[in-house]
Amino acid sequence: MKESIQNTKLTPEKLAKVLKNGKNELERDEAAQILFFLRKLARVVVRKYLEI
Repeated sequence: MKESIQNTKLTPEKLAKVLKNGKNELERDEAAQILFFLRKLARVVVRKYLEI
């Protein structure tokens, strides 16, 4: 079970591949910044949900 969770982590490379659309490509560091923001946002949302 833990192996499947590890395999589903979104890396900057995977995010860049997912968001690649035509001419616009995402650099690895841009993808890393987006992931950092999304993880931070997810923590806030979970905390707020658990407070209710």
